[in-house]
Amino acid sequence: CTRQPGKVDPPPLPSSFPLRPALSPRGWSGYNDTREDNPIDSKCEVYAMKAIVDRDLCIGCGLCAAICPDVFEMDGEGKSVVIADPVPPAAEAEAQDAADQCPVAAITLTD
Repeated sequence: CTRQPGKVDPPPLPSSFPLRPALSPRGWSGYNDTREDNPIDSKCEVYAMKAIVDRDLCIGCGLCAAICPDVFEMDGEGKSVVIADPVPPAAEAEAQDAADQCPVAAITLTD
């Protein structure tokens, strides 16, 4: 153990001191973990949708990249790749349209 000069170790904690907060039905006690009541969470952007391209199924028609260029593009092999993970909320409708119009159903969208 090396101590820096002038530094003093903190006093030991009493044996009755809890080492971690107790769990309550709402999460950690003392914290409000619901989105409606948490002002920090309400300011954060939460993207829920994720796009996945099955490259084995993709035939490289480019329809998805034409419909939703913010999420899909064609790579050097002529296959579709996801360029936005997660899908931005403004592009969710276009991503859904691209998935619906894919001729081989190679695009999966998850929440």
